[in-house]
Amino acid sequence: MENTNNSSQKRQDEDAQNRAESIKLIPQFDSLQQPETFINHIQDMQKELKAKENPFPIEVFPKAVQEIIADTKRKFELPY
Repeated sequence: MENTNNSSQKRQDEDAQNRAESIKLIPQFDSLQQPETFINHIQDMQKELKAKENPFPIEVFPKAVQEIIADTKRKFELPY
């Protein structure tokens, strides 16, 4: 029963994270007439993606090991 609760909580956490990320993709801009608004937004998104880049290729490991590495990273907020 506890395993079901853990997977349900994990799914809820992932859903919340996905919603937060989708809000970033559809931002509210004060001024749509200034190109800098869009340029700055795109540059901010690129910086975030770069910060999330994985310099260590965990994809070479089996899925179970990848999940352990990813969970550890999330728990301790470590870069790969």
